[in-house]
Amino acid sequence: MGLFLIILTAAVFLAGLLHFERTSSTPGLLATKPVVSLMFVAAALTLTPVDPGYTSFILAALVFCFIGDVCLIFMAHRRLFLAGLVAFLTGHLIYICAFHRFFQFSWITAIAAAM
Repeated sequence: MGLFLIILTAAVFLAGLLHFERTSSTPGLLATKPVVSLMFVAAALTLTPVDPGYTSFILAALVFCFIGDVCLIFMAHRRLFLAGLVAFLTGHLIYICAFHRFFQFSWITAIAAAM
């Protein structure tokens, strides 16, 4: 799937997602939100890896955030909501690991990121 097709698919499903968010339609969210999230993963898979380790971290983080997106559709269910939060936390911790692997951090960078 080419990058243009991925972006086009994401845009179409995003329009639906925004509509279903406004109307609070769980079936509509289930039909659109996972597709939009998967398009992030698909886009990452189409890019040429800069560093295989970095790419693996980013893909893993995107997958955990996809899981978080799906779980958060069911906000009324406490366990699924918590699972979504944990999935997003895990994804973001993996992003931190990826950025730490690829970029040189200094105290100035850490202070700026904390602000």
